[in-house]
Amino acid sequence: MQHTYELSGVYRPTVTVTDASGASATDFVRVEAIPEPSPPIICENPDEEVGRDDEFDGDRLDRCRWDRVVRPDFNRFRVEGGLLKIDTTPTNLFDTGGNAPNLMLQTFPEGDWDVETRVSGPACERWQRGGILVYDIDATFLKFDLVGTAPPGQPCTQKIEMRHEIDDIFQPAFPEVIVTPDVEQWWLRQKKEGDTFTGSYSSDGATWAQIEPIVNDRLDGASVGVYAFGQEQTTSVTMAFDYFHVLSAPDETPPTVTATLDPREPNGGPGARVRRHLQHFRDGDPGRHRRGLGNGHHAGHCRVRDQGRRLPRLGSVRGGDARRRLGRGESRPG
Repeated sequence: MQHTYELSGVYRPTVTVTDASGASATDFVRVEAIPEPSPPIICENPDEEVGRDDEFDGDRLDRCRWDRVVRPDFNRFRVEGGLLKIDTTPTNLFDTGGNAPNLMLQTFPEGDWDVETRVSGPACERWQRGGILVYDIDATFLKFDLVGTAPPGQPCTQKIEMRHEIDDIFQPAFPEVIVTPDVEQWWLRQKKEGDTFTGSYSSDGATWAQIEPIVNDRLDGASVGVYAFGQEQTTSVTMAFDYFHVLSAPDETPPTVTATLDPREPNGGPGARVRRHLQHFRDGDPGRHRRGLGNGHHAGHCRVRDQGRRLPRLGSVRGGDARRRLGRGESRPG
């Protein structure tokens, strides 16, 4: 007798043996089906800019984009046919038992954002699930997903829910909605505004409904992405993600910094000590930056305190046969 499993996972098939006299015996066996491993997740061009959106074309994830993949299990996920497919495993994130693999995440800056994905898959057994994950560590996270709720062997039932934990403590907020298992795919949107997280869902990508928001003040700057697992499942299913889109996010464009020197060239002879300073240092986004000053000149990193204020600290600048160090308003040629 031979049987081929198309999905990875742990199965308990029934085996019945009958002898020549017609007597039979039945037993269960444990079978684990493991597919070929997915290719490694690498960042081939780290100097190139990559957007956050992913259509899941090709045959692998790009680590330049998915730069925080927690517990990758290459035998239980793959990118094929324009989908990211994650096989559910009998694992968990709740309480202190965080062991779920294949949390596919991108590091996000602090601030507000809005992301969207489309998920499909026969999540029927409780608690098979797949959706959007906002993740700091195993102890502190928020998830918004499609979840199976049926006991094993019972007709499929599903819901869409949002749950979260802080320091391994399950939080008393349970926004959810019962949905029909006849829908083959669901669009999910997760929006962050301050400490408030709002989930929206759609069965057609056009008409959206919203569940009650959740407040979590520990997830600013947390990673964001997609995931799937099935903590009490008896068989594995595959949850498929068609895309991951960032609808809005904090602007991460490096600021444009301009600076002028007064005087423009060193005017002291060898051994001279001349007081000079940066006259203007303007930046549309005050913060910490590293920039060059002209052709072959280099400025060490400094702190921009406000637009138009004088620079309190700057590294060495080389030009001609003079070496000037600008710090606390002083310049030392030679």
